[in-house]
Amino acid sequence: MPKKTMELMFNAKTGILLGEKPQGDPSLFDLSKVKFKTVEIDPDGEYYDGDYDTGKIYSADEKPVLNESIVNAQIEEEITSTYPIHKQLNILIDMVNKSDMPNTPEFTAMMEHIKENLEGGKKKKKVYDESDAYVYVSEAKAIEDAKKAVDFD
Repeated sequence: MPKKTMELMFNAKTGILLGEKPQGDPSLFDLSKVKFKTVEIDPDGEYYDGDYDTGKIYSADEKPVLNESIVNAQIEEEITSTYPIHKQLNILIDMVNKSDMPNTPEFTAMMEHIKENLEGGKKKKKVYDESDAYVYVSEAKAIEDAKKAVDFD
């Protein structure tokens, strides 16, 4: 993609990149605490990394950005795809109930709350499924439809 002229905005005190200069009426912003640097950058294949004084433009192919939050989300997805939170809780509840330890009042209250909500959820699903006012799609139906959507054989 062609290069684009961008005016990057930095904290004047720390030099930390804040982002691209906002568009619009400059009088709407207090620009006294920021400084700007104009760069030529391919917004689809390059990015600016670093502070005002030492930062530079990198190719995304040369040095890709990996945010810790993205890595954490990938790890969470890997765990919860095998053990969704409700399965984790059920395993823990089962383990605690099978132990010789007496349940704490908080644990008992949590189990009762979960049980009540599961029962209420079953009732809601039944009402939605039987009602003409909704188009209710069960998980089983959604999975079946998703499989059919990619079945090209």
